[in-house]
Amino acid sequence: MGINLIFPVAGEAVRFGGTFKPFLKIGDVSFIETTFEPFKKWIENINKIYFICTAEQEKVYSVSSKIKEKLPYDCVEVIVIPKKTKGPYQTLSNGIMLADIKGESIVCDCDHSLNVDEIFKHALKNQHDCIIPTWEITKDEWMNWSKVVLDKDSNIKMICEKERISSDDYNVKGIIGCIYFKDIQDNFKKDHIYVSDSLQELLKQNKKIKVTSTKSASFYGDVKMLENHVNNLRKKCSIFCDIDGVLIYHDPHSTSDIETNKPIQGFENLGKLKTLGHKIILTTARSEKYRDKTIDLLSKIGIEYNELVMGLPAGPRLLINDHKPSKIFTNQANSLELIRDKGIKDLEISKYYKESDTEILKTFDGGSFAKTYLLSNNVVRKHIIKQKDHIVHYDKLKRQVSDLERFSFLWPDSTPKITKQKDTDFDFSFDMEYLKQHKTVADISCLDEKKLAINNLLDGMNKNVYSLRKEVDGISWLTRHYQNKIFSKFDSYCKDLNLNKIIFNEFIYINNVKYLGLNNTLLAIDKHLVKPNFIRPIHGDFTLENVMWDGSSIKLIDMDGSDIFDAAELDLGKMCQSIFSKFNEWKNIDINISKNDDQFECIDKYFKLDLDNQLTNDIISQWSVILNDDRDTVINKGIFYMSMYFIRFVPFRMKVSSDHGIFALLMAIVWLNKLIKNES
Repeated sequence: MGINLIFPVAGEAVRFGGTFKPFLKIGDVSFIETTFEPFKKWIENINKIYFICTAEQEKVYSVSSKIKEKLPYDCVEVIVIPKKTKGPYQTLSNGIMLADIKGESIVCDCDHSLNVDEIFKHALKNQHDCIIPTWEITKDEWMNWSKVVLDKDSNIKMICEKERISSDDYNVKGIIGCIYFKDIQDNFKKDHIYVSDSLQELLKQNKKIKVTSTKSASFYGDVKMLENHVNNLRKKCSIFCDIDGVLIYHDPHSTSDIETNKPIQGFENLGKLKTLGHKIILTTARSEKYRDKTIDLLSKIGIEYNELVMGLPAGPRLLINDHKPSKIFTNQANSLELIRDKGIKDLEISKYYKESDTEILKTFDGGSFAKTYLLSNNVVRKHIIKQKDHIVHYDKLKRQVSDLERFSFLWPDSTPKITKQKDTDFDFSFDMEYLKQHKTVADISCLDEKKLAINNLLDGMNKNVYSLRKEVDGISWLTRHYQNKIFSKFDSYCKDLNLNKIIFNEFIYINNVKYLGLNNTLLAIDKHLVKPNFIRPIHGDFTLENVMWDGSSIKLIDMDGSDIFDAAELDLGKMCQSIFSKFNEWKNIDINISKNDDQFECIDKYFKLDLDNQLTNDIISQWSVILNDDRDTVINKGIFYMSMYFIRFVPFRMKVSSDHGIFALLMAIVWLNKLIKNES
């Protein structure tokens, strides 16, 4: 009969904006084609290939016809279930029962690709009820994976979903969603949500479960994974390698007596490179009429390759390739000329495939479209590709150079020195000194040291930067800010149903507390409470993460001042983002929000204003001096402008997760309502 291969593809692909994930592409190859590729060598052992989708997906995406175009096998069958289910288990259960799928089956997700050889090798022995491929994961990743928990003797203690494991005595491995079941129907009869629930049940029944360790796999289940996968693909080389004189000892009469051709020691390196994912294209001037004999020779010797190009001219070979903006520091065409018959025993591909002008030692975290790198020549490089939809971010990065130079003039030695700029048709970058001895003020653990750093920071800003000011009509300024920075974003946000509710519903409930919707909340705030009185030079992204400290001096980085002069209250809001809401704590945590119509439940740890904190009080006092406002007004302004940033950075939070984007707006509402209560 063979083994059935089942792909549940009924998910809504929320992480990719709600589309049909199997048809998304990596280059010009779809997810499902990429996922299926490792199964091709085992096609003779596969009985049928099933895809389970919903009726809605079939209608919108023409799943049946397109799947059969991409995988043109007679054994492909698309199962259409009436409606979406609660989860992958129910999708599989409904599809299996509808098509009456029986016997040995492999259930596989479409958002990864792995070497399936071990699965088939063990499955064909017919000794196990279940085979689970696993991946090495760190503790930080436990919450993102279904897991197999093993004891010190490699016995399975537990199979679970994404919860934490309390004991450090266990070996925890991530489950790759490509699982073999000896009897598929028997395992999908219960009312579970996750496939891991079924696996746990098998464990309780003392079924024979085989856990295999997967050495080669690629994951593209969310935007970040896809980005990593694409970056890994970009590191794979196309290696064009001559045969005679490189892999086989050169003989002017090599084609007349192929049987006497002898290999040069070191050809095994090609096999190692092929295993690492590099593509090996063998080249030769040998005539096409000797193709079969040459292939037999290569096979006999054990020379591994992907393709063989024959009948080339005997002259030089030129390699022409474009420079890829996505790998801007890497040469995309490299050549290596060897002494004849020396072979490739000592070939180290890393010598030829490397960053062309410098090596990247570290990539710094950041939420913008620009990338920040620490380079081997001890400089920091900020870099952006001039893609059509990134032009505004290119403009911002260019302006950041001006801001750094401007602040260096206003406040000498307050910024890192810029050493180089590069502006081409497809990218922009600038290099600056690496502040090796500095750390961000956010990372200072000692309270007294943090207070000292912030005091120096605000004192320096007040004396050198904020002192340049011009009186402004605060209400008019604030009205323009609402229109240009806040309301203008709502149209794009409203494409998301949950964001739309939060913004435009008259009321919403957050943790069972009734609040005005965001739009109504903004309209309810008295602008006189929070209007600026002056405009002046500002930093623009004045979080504690963007202020460096070496124990005695301040360095300002990552500025985002949109205008030459702007309201210093914007800087106050950014600082309050660090101090009031503790953004640095929650920006990278796993946020889960329960949604039910107009009701949202989430963590509330970051909704509270701690006015008993000495650091907070010191900062409020210093800002009172800067703005010439009383304490309560400073607090009100801090909350207000902090909340404006929560609204503005929703697109960046959505890159982390949909719930992070929702959480940003919920934060804005809760904090802004403190101002409404203050008014009343």
